[in-house]
Order: sequence, then C-alpha cells, then structure tokens
Amino acid sequence: MICILDAGADDCITSFVGIEEVQARLRALLRSYHSPAFLSATAAPLLILSEDRHIQLDLAEQCVCVQGKTYHLTTKESAILCELMMQSKRVISNVTLLQSVWGPAYHHEIDYLRVYISQLRAKIEETPSQPRYLVTVTRVGYVFNQSCSLFLHGQ
Repeated sequence: MICILDAGADDCITSFVGIEEVQARLRALLRSYHSPAFLSATAAPLLILSEDRHIQLDLAEQCVCVQGKTYHLTTKESAILCELMMQSKRVISNVTLLQSVWGPAYHHEIDYLRVYISQLRAKIEETPSQPRYLVTVTRVGYVFNQSCSLFLHGQ
C-alpha cells in the first residue's frame, strides 16, 4: 500500500468496502479537486465520460464536450453535472444537490436547480424538452440516466 501512495495515489482501499464508501471517497476527492490550488497544481485533468461517449465533462477546464462540440460551464453547472454524473443512474434529491452545490443554507431553493438544470439541458441534450440524460424525478430530484466512467486526461 505504501508503494501505491508513494507513486502518487491519493487514497487506497485495502479491504472490501461498500459502494457508498467508494462514492463518498470519490466525492471527497472531487471536493478537493475543485479547489483552485489543486487545479493549478495538477497536470492531469479529470474527465467524466458517459457510457455512450456522448458527454465528456472536463472538470479542470469547466467545460462539457457533447458529440465534439464544447460548451463552457459555470462553476455551479459544472458542480451539478459532476455530482449527477458521479452518481449516475441514482436519483439525487433536490435537497442533496442544493446542499452539495450551494451549501446547507440553500436547501429550499429548488428554483435555483430548475434554472441550472435547464441551462445544462440546453447544452447537453439533443432535445432539451425531452431529456435523455438529465432526467427529472418529479418531486424528488434528478438522475443522470446513463452510466459514467472517471478518467485522467491521457488515459
């Protein structure tokens, strides 16, 4: 394990753990990854890629590439899309998204989410009014409706 950490790994799991712990560790890594100090220090930006390769989220550049066309994302758009893609195929409640992206004081501001989801759909969906990727689960939240993989640039 020490060799792995000395080789540059940020974390290592040495025994069987549940998927919840793995996801929590990834979210913790992504929180630190969003810090300006980390982004300027890393040479290998993180990418999240949808299973069909239609959507590629570049966290370092804060942009999303959709079938070869690149769109700049705001910090909030990037954080929302990252959270949804990192937990793809799982419904994330409005409250969880709001607290994750804006902080605990914003848990009632569902209109914020609606606006940003609408902006994201305009960028990544072929037909924003009939979303295929960013799907609304009525009165609950949202789901990124496709499996995703995490990569470093150059892999």
